[in-house]
Amino acid sequence: MSRVLLICMLIALAPSVARAADEFLHEEGAIALPGVVGRFDHFSVDFKHKRLFVAALGNDTLEVLDLAHGKVVKQLPGLKEPQGVAFVAETERIWVANGESATIHVFDAKTFELAGTISTRDDPDNLRYDAAAKCVYVGYGRGDGAIGVCDAATLKKTGDIAVGGHPESFKIEPKCNRNF
Repeated sequence: MSRVLLICMLIALAPSVARAADEFLHEEGAIALPGVVGRFDHFSVDFKHKRLFVAALGNDTLEVLDLAHGKVVKQLPGLKEPQGVAFVAETERIWVANGESATIHVFDAKTFELAGTISTRDDPDNLRYDAAAKCVYVGYGRGDGAIGVCDAATLKKTGDIAVGGHPESFKIEPKCNRNF
């Protein structure tokens, strides 16, 4: 009975929640990406420098956008199907998972120079940084997927967590030291 009541309440509240979202969410502007073709995958943000990192999967590039000035700062070409991207503020590095080449490229966020490359299993995708563990996690694998564990300081892969399928996306729950 309580489930039915909860569902009825959620249905009744849905229109007011939608109106509230319309009142608070509005377009601030647009940033043109000249020459970029194809689709995007994951994004990451550098709050301190107000930059957005966009994995331009169809373009084989990482796009670096200046959100404060509404412009492209840098385009990092030569990637192979970039999918996941994670900015690690503590080390000032940008991690990019390349699905086609089964690698992670790590770039210096100041100079945009390549700081290192990590080999993974097939189809690396989403990346997440765990500040408490100082690790970057990467989801990969098709039929027998896993979440790879990489040391954020040494840029070395230190292990795998088997998940039995492709982990398209996952989330870290830091207080309980779990991934979902």
